[in-house]
Amino acid sequence: MPSRHNEETSATRRRLLATLGTMGVAGIAGCGSGSNTPTASPEGKTSGSSDGGGGTATSGDEMVDHFPVAPEGEPVEPIYDIAFGMLPGDVNMLPGPVGGLASWQTYTRMTTAPPWANRQRFDAETYWHLVTEDKLEDDNKTRITKFNDEFTWHDGKPVTAEDQFLLAKIQRKENELAPDTEPQQTVEMIDEQTLKRTFTTKAREDFYFMTEGRKSASPSWDRDLVRPWYEKIMDATTESELNSITEEANKPENKLPLSDRIGTSIWQVDTVNEQSAIYTKYEDHPYADQQNIEKLRINFVSGESQSRLAIKNDQIDGAKGKPEGTPLPDGMTEYSWPDSGGNKYRLNWTDKHLGKRKVRQALAYLVDHNAVVTNRQGNGFPPELHNGMTGIGQDTWLSDSHVESLNNYGASGQPQKAAELLRSAGYSKNSDGIWADKDGDTISWRMVDVTFWKTIGPTIRSQLKKFGIEIEYNLMENVGDFVTLSNEGPNFGEGWDLIIWHQNGGGAGANHPAGYYRSAWHSYIIHKGLDESGKPTEFGFAGHPNEYEIPTKVGDMEANGETETLNLWDKYEAVAAPKTSNDELLGHAEDLSWWWNYEIPALQTIEYQIGWAGDSQNYNHIDYTHDDNPNRWFVLNYNSIGLDRGWYHSKVK
Repeated sequence: MPSRHNEETSATRRRLLATLGTMGVAGIAGCGSGSNTPTASPEGKTSGSSDGGGGTATSGDEMVDHFPVAPEGEPVEPIYDIAFGMLPGDVNMLPGPVGGLASWQTYTRMTTAPPWANRQRFDAETYWHLVTEDKLEDDNKTRITKFNDEFTWHDGKPVTAEDQFLLAKIQRKENELAPDTEPQQTVEMIDEQTLKRTFTTKAREDFYFMTEGRKSASPSWDRDLVRPWYEKIMDATTESELNSITEEANKPENKLPLSDRIGTSIWQVDTVNEQSAIYTKYEDHPYADQQNIEKLRINFVSGESQSRLAIKNDQIDGAKGKPEGTPLPDGMTEYSWPDSGGNKYRLNWTDKHLGKRKVRQALAYLVDHNAVVTNRQGNGFPPELHNGMTGIGQDTWLSDSHVESLNNYGASGQPQKAAELLRSAGYSKNSDGIWADKDGDTISWRMVDVTFWKTIGPTIRSQLKKFGIEIEYNLMENVGDFVTLSNEGPNFGEGWDLIIWHQNGGGAGANHPAGYYRSAWHSYIIHKGLDESGKPTEFGFAGHPNEYEIPTKVGDMEANGETETLNLWDKYEAVAAPKTSNDELLGHAEDLSWWWNYEIPALQTIEYQIGWAGDSQNYNHIDYTHDDNPNRWFVLNYNSIGLDRGWYHSKVK
């Protein structure tokens, strides 16, 4: 760790950026030890707001293109220090140059400018960045991407469409040569800055650009670096030849050292050693004048004890997922903001008891979610409503009147209400104090957790046991075995009745009805159906039907009024359909919200939060209420967008 007393090479505490959370400082949001109960937390938005402009910036800041400009004058602290526990290695360029984010991009993505920010809901104004336009044409198959001609790579050459074109062509070639795989797109350059991609299937624009769309609008490698490998790959005629090229590219002598990284963002790699990686501001960046931070420094701090000591001794300026019990120095403030993801327990509908709606509803009433959050050191928020969405989703996609009509199961647990429901379903406690149905069959469930969510299950298990439900508990250390058990269904191996999983995919693709109610992470509660033999056509099936009879009136938990048939697969197809109107999409989202609230197909446990601690003394305060639009939460939880623009900056002397 560098000395904090050298003014040229160090700085005092500075506020951690939410964007740095996506750099992997604490792994998956909500899965680490997290922050303690925040001392500062912005207020949620009012549903239905779609105004993308206006807003209030930090006092003294001038708004430019939705981002404040750093005030003139000498910055109080020109260097921003964060900590990370892993020394970066050299980078493999292949395979998958346009695939998902890998661990090495913890460092290199700070040099890659994000394409846009705030692109979630259809009526939210997009904040363009590396691209000036990215859209699907009316056929919902043709994508036009225009790259911002003001951006240059760090060696001075302009960013052009060719940078992404070469990567897309490599991806197509990989699909052509791979067995049982067909290319999903053709690609061509319209002009120097414009890329045209034509897909084989149609896509819904809002959902597409929340998921795979954003991964392919921000090239990781410049064209000169990629071209030699591109030419070799284009000449390959078999998968074996392609694999040989990949092996050659990944030889030590061909790997890309972090110190040689050439990117497109405001941050350029300067020096890398065993203690830190230092990024300097790239002065030719089009928004360089908005930012007065001069350097970012990632300090390699291994282990909780070293991380705790670095924070305590004021050696770093921000911390995401700080170790439990770590005291904060004066001038450092804890912040939190809801994330779009969360946890749930999938339920085994083939179980005699969980197959009954009233039992599932009783379970939702029973769990004390506040206790779950407390036992996670305050990391998370309780899902009071149980409607399949997190609070972010409710704010974005549901009307206030709909949310107010839903049944509120409560955050603190209502065991008396749970007992009333069980009795109304014919249950009573036997002589051993265990709930049993009228046939004398006791409620006895097998609960399965995985190691990185191990703080949730024990709390819920103890609550269920205290209430009178028998629980066999299994904490799985092997993640691969856990995933297999979940995907194969409740009757695989030792089986399960409650198994923990993501509430949704998390991240960018989660905050959409198509993400909340059906995704691979969601394990297909909405599924395609059964084959002729009655077996599920997709993995993860747990006995839940696709067709339900639900009350027409939202909130009619006793089903006293009219009912209607709801087909989940039809609803999902409508939600994901390219030509479903925006108004229809919102209506379908509310139908699915009410279905979940009434049926409780799975048990929501917590909603994730983005938590961090940082300097509120030397840096501008976080303003998540900026612009007051349906997706403002997402603006800064995104690559380096907050640092690439002036949203985060030092105060001045």
